[in-house]
Amino acid sequence: MDTSGKRLKFGVACSYAYSITQVGVNLIYVPLLLRGLGANEYGLYQLVGAMISYMNIFAVMFQGATTRYYCEFFAKGDELGMQSVLGASRRIYHILSFVVGVIGICCIFGFGFVYREVLSAFQVTESSLMILLLIINLIVVMNNSVNVSVINAHERFYFIKSLQLATVVLQPILVIVVIQFWPYAIVVTIVQVILNSVCAVAQRIYARMVLGACATMKNGYEYLTKEVIKFSSVVVLALVADQIFWKSNQLILGYDFGMVVVAVYSVAMQLQMVYMTVGTAISNVFMPRVSILYHNKHDMRAVSDLFIRVGRLSLFPLLLILTGFILLGQPFLDLWVGAAYGEAYFIAIVILVPLTVDLVQNIGLCILQVANKYSFRGISYFIMSLANIAFVAWLAPRFGALGAALCSGVLMFLVNGPVMNIYYKRKIGLDIRLFWTNVLRIIFPLMLYFFAAKMLMDFVSVDITTWGVFLAIVMAYSIGFGLVSMFFSMNSSERAMIARVFRLVK
Repeated sequence: MDTSGKRLKFGVACSYAYSITQVGVNLIYVPLLLRGLGANEYGLYQLVGAMISYMNIFAVMFQGATTRYYCEFFAKGDELGMQSVLGASRRIYHILSFVVGVIGICCIFGFGFVYREVLSAFQVTESSLMILLLIINLIVVMNNSVNVSVINAHERFYFIKSLQLATVVLQPILVIVVIQFWPYAIVVTIVQVILNSVCAVAQRIYARMVLGACATMKNGYEYLTKEVIKFSSVVVLALVADQIFWKSNQLILGYDFGMVVVAVYSVAMQLQMVYMTVGTAISNVFMPRVSILYHNKHDMRAVSDLFIRVGRLSLFPLLLILTGFILLGQPFLDLWVGAAYGEAYFIAIVILVPLTVDLVQNIGLCILQVANKYSFRGISYFIMSLANIAFVAWLAPRFGALGAALCSGVLMFLVNGPVMNIYYKRKIGLDIRLFWTNVLRIIFPLMLYFFAAKMLMDFVSVDITTWGVFLAIVMAYSIGFGLVSMFFSMNSSERAMIARVFRLVK
């Protein structure tokens, strides 16, 4: 196997390892954080995070363009082009850092004014300091995104994922220890800023010293600054739409009902984030490979086959988590965060089901970026996010958090399903009919297995009140799911891949 192929498979393995670790850590971390901070402080942490997340788009708004053009020049072996792309992005981020600082100061004053009726005087001061720290964190992460693009383009996924694994394990440990003495939301923010700064320094050193990255604008490549900004204007529209869509519900619910309802909704959003991490584990490492197929070989048949193959591989873990949560989600939440957060079960389901459509086709976003046709996705999502605000603002006071989630779920299904699939077929040339034929072949036997497991659970009527009983049922369900997948849903290449994994483990 060639070195690139080995790095790609290792990148996929590392991504799944990171996803599994994140799931395990969150199972332990979130309930400890809830109990350590209390519903009000946890709700404040999530509320400030929801607001500042709108500004997080600055951190990645040019990263997609940097990665896209860097991969293009990397595939062609154009060293000067690679350096010029980084030089253009570096200049843009320096200017953007000043803009972020100004906006951050406005947010500090605006947040306290808007939520003054539902926050205490201490919480207003605390939230102001949290916003200031998160702005500093944003500037650090934003300027480091150039180095992240270089590392990803060279397919050095083991380095990126190793840092992510270290962070996802270390941050909860430090937070839980510190909040024993200072149980405030700002403590979580301080730990986050420190760890992100350390990671940024490590990534900068690796990109420069190991990969030889150089951010210098060369003669003849001045046009790249305009191209990066032009491409990023489309990407940023989608990023803004994503942030509005995922965070506006919490802001609206916080305004209508206060911090406790935000805390309940945030528990469901924690599950959504974990689910999204698992769903994007594979597709995140394929940007360089798609770029080579598209720019060097111009092979859309191979791109379409990759779209189907990655979608199939993504679907198995997604269906295991989704069906398992529908089957066991209520007792899981009771054990995990307590019965007071039981409504998060229904909120999560109406979000996770339509989100599956987007995640199983997530590599399509890489294809859109490489083909420079990302604008349709950005416009569609922006319209969806505005419609979501309007409907949620209308429905939330009447139907609460579940009504807000249901509204978002319906809109998400319509855009990720019919709208994007028609575009993939007609404008990109992907074989959508074959894709969904493959998906249905996977789903049908697994759905039969799920319904059989549900009937058995109802018939036996097991009382799941301890982690031991819960984990035993999860293990049994997962083994059955794996066997049905192996014998009835997977194709020969997927079975061979699983066999290689077992041989490696053995």
